[in-house]
Amino acid sequence: MEYNKYQQAIFDFIEHSTGHGIVEAVAGSGKTTTIVEAASRIEGKAIFVAFNKHIAEALQTKLPPHVEARTLHSVGMQILRSKGYAKVNNRKAANIMKYDVFRWDTCSPKRKKKMWAMYRPMLKLVGLAKSQGYGPDVSVKTMESIVDRHAIELPECWCWGTFTAILTCCFEKENVIDFDDMIWFPLVKELPFPKYDYVFVDESQDLSPAQAQFVRCLASDDGRIIAVGDTHQAIYGFRGADSEAMQRLKETLNATVLPLSICYRCGTKIVECAQNLVPHIEASPTAEDGLVTSIPRSVFSEHVTDKDYVLCRVTAPLVEQCLNLISMGRKATVLGRDISDQLLQTIKGLKLKDSHSIDEYIDALNDWYSSMCLKYEHKKAALMKSMDTYDTLRAVGTGCGTVADIKTRIDNIFSKDGEGIIFSTIHKSKGLEADTIFILNPELLPHPLASQGWQQEQENNLHYVAITRAKKKLVYVLEK
Repeated sequence: MEYNKYQQAIFDFIEHSTGHGIVEAVAGSGKTTTIVEAASRIEGKAIFVAFNKHIAEALQTKLPPHVEARTLHSVGMQILRSKGYAKVNNRKAANIMKYDVFRWDTCSPKRKKKMWAMYRPMLKLVGLAKSQGYGPDVSVKTMESIVDRHAIELPECWCWGTFTAILTCCFEKENVIDFDDMIWFPLVKELPFPKYDYVFVDESQDLSPAQAQFVRCLASDDGRIIAVGDTHQAIYGFRGADSEAMQRLKETLNATVLPLSICYRCGTKIVECAQNLVPHIEASPTAEDGLVTSIPRSVFSEHVTDKDYVLCRVTAPLVEQCLNLISMGRKATVLGRDISDQLLQTIKGLKLKDSHSIDEYIDALNDWYSSMCLKYEHKKAALMKSMDTYDTLRAVGTGCGTVADIKTRIDNIFSKDGEGIIFSTIHKSKGLEADTIFILNPELLPHPLASQGWQQEQENNLHYVAITRAKKKLVYVLEK
């Protein structure tokens, strides 16, 4: 196989230089192919840290025998098993909250009501504290900054003492572990790590602070870390990833930066569009021209076909257009069972029965949204999230008669895999590609309520991710 100048520079660095490296790989640049080849040119004990189990298993068939392909969580589980932590229960934090802290079997109805009010945001914050590598001694001020950053809605009955009690109990209870503990426990309990001469890390822009620390612990004293990722595809800051993960790795490791700048996925015109956001991305010399165009929303249904992906910054426009196509007898789904779970949870909070009418549903939904606008008047990230939830629940209720009909519709249109025409938020589209990509409501890129610097940067990254999903044709769907 013939390798380009950027790939050759990476191979030369790994074979003939010392120290750590950061590979800045643009979308569609063949980073996996590059690192698999690089791994075949080294000697010594090595590990390739993959984003998920499926990728790790696929990689193991391509890598040489001396290189393991693992997820960080599988390595963490190995460390914990060696110390006797074997029982896994992903409801650990929930059970601690329910039975150890609130004493569910004996507590009063009033206390049970308080627990349920705090339940979801509490578990979210416990998970975020672990992803940041914080122990039970984390300060309230630090956690309040996380609440603001991630737009977490805290109920009026919120108690920081309860949070500390749950996190402390999670730390002390060693006879059972959950998914977060697989990274958290080896760090906060300072357990011995397996050591490698080479540690290759994929999707390093999406590492949380705890995961980045975990990676550093895997390298032997004179071992080398080769972190591969794309700074401009960092879009998961809202769920605990460090939006500056690659920059921090570079500074912490004093690493050499190696570009991988040729995109083999997208047509030339599409790459030119992406260059407005990421100037150093280059089209392959053999790339087709490709097409970037726009159409009015009124003719969208005439242009979109099966196997096309339709992306949007927010969920509501996806639901509207998906339902419109279904009403025409066409197959369409919205990716994201977790989105449907969140919508159903909000409906539950409206305290309506399944038999309540659509008018009663809209009145309750309007009251809920008004309360969110007052509560988050000065917290734009939280307001952004509430606005999309409100718009989505309005859209999904169109044409329904009762609350039961709305719940059924939500169950039917949201899926894990999807079929027919696939609608997806940009966040969920990462890792996907299609010949034709449609972008709904491009005026929401960047979102007008993204006010903080890190948020605006991630908004630009979202636009870049959306553009680079298209192989042959990129279509912006405009209001007019």
